Amino acid sequence: MARKLSQISSKLGNYIHAHYKNNPIFNGEIRAQQSGVILPKVLQVAFLRGEALFRERFFKRLEDKNIDDLLSQQLSYSALVEDKKFFFQLIQKTDMISLFKIQFSSEYDVGLLSYTLYCVLLFDMKNRKDYQLIDVVSFGFVDHFLPTLYPKESTNSDISVLKKELVRLIKQRWHINLSVKESFKTDDDVDFSLYVHANGYHSMLLIRQTGKRLKPTRLSTYKKMIELLKNSYYTLELPQPVAVKRVKE
Repeated sequence: MARKLSQISSKLGNYIHAHYKNNPIFNGEIRAQQSGVILPKVLQVAFLRGEALFRERFFKRLEDKNIDDLLSQQLSYSALVEDKKFFFQLIQKTDMISLFKIQFSSEYDVGLLSYTLYCVLLFDMKNRKDYQLIDVVSFGFVDHFLPTLYPKESTNSDISVLKKELVRLIKQRWHINLSVKESFKTDDDVDFSLYVHANGYHSMLLIRQTGKRLKPTRLSTYKKMIELLKNSYYTLELPQPVAVKRVKE
């Protein structure tokens, strides 16, 4: 993992030293404060456009890795991008911060500053038409940090074992007795769903997926739901309680 991160940071470092060896990247002053990062107006536009370049490549890379449902994409973005600590891990391996004029307060968000400078640099690469490097450092970010969010997928293909694991993970969150039931329809494609049942609650759809054949779709659905539950950013709300009917006196 460390080797992969060094490969990305070295690309950034080489770019910086090739174009800005002893010169600031931008003459305006940045203010790093606890409340946020304040940029000059021109640099603010550079940041926004660089951020757009990164976001487009971030989601494209997720799709390349078959993470194409919107919920999983949102969870990945929240964990890897909204939490800026990963950008600090990347930026601290370069001399990027020293090449900006920055006024530091006694306390400031290091991760947010790192992300801001990273996006500004992406826009600088665009101005130099170095789209290949934009791809390398954007896709490389996802390739390096995504495995920390999604641990290695289980190779278990025993449905009974996967079902027990799924029930265990849900109980861990809800602390109630429950069971998981399957439902599927077959036509041209397979429509497979998993429902949770618990005494005192209405049954609730956990996940639904489609596929070409039943067996791989069934297996994929269990593994996908287990993967989501192992993600601390994933929220699984309790199902609706069954209303208790009052007995007429």
